[in-house]
Amino acid sequence: VTFKEIVIPPTTYTLSYEIGEGGQVTINDEPVTATGSLTFDEGTMISIVAVADENYELESASLNNEDVVALLAESAPLVIEALDGDKSFSVTFKEKQIETAIGRILAAHAGEAVAVYSIDGRQIAETTIGAGGSINLSASLRGGVYVVKVGTATYKVVKR
Repeated sequence: VTFKEIVIPPTTYTLSYEIGEGGQVTINDEPVTATGSLTFDEGTMISIVAVADENYELESASLNNEDVVALLAESAPLVIEALDGDKSFSVTFKEKQIETAIGRILAAHAGEAVAVYSIDGRQIAETTIGAGGSINLSASLRGGVYVVKVGTATYKVVKR
């Protein structure tokens, strides 16, 4: 009697992913970017961690079209205990909106125009100095360098 060894390959499943810009994602401690897929043996435990970059926050996350944002909060891992079928994961990040007040500018006179520009020259906000020479100009500014023009004077503002 001759015995022949029969090797049955393990069942494998695919984890497809789509990662938006503004953060980092690891699947089982391996960094993944953009769009792709990974193949795992059936029963494999999967750990997914999504961390937003500086000035970004988690906007949405789904596993098989089910919302899992709360499970990924504060960089906690999303764990699939035992992979039992093909799965899809997607995550998006968004820029944090930091409210910044550019207030009371000395040597400003009532009626003067105030404008805030990004470093590439795009105008972000504008207003006019009111009576008493003070203003409160609020704009959604993230960290960076801005140009503020008051009348004919120009100021560089650094938001950290």
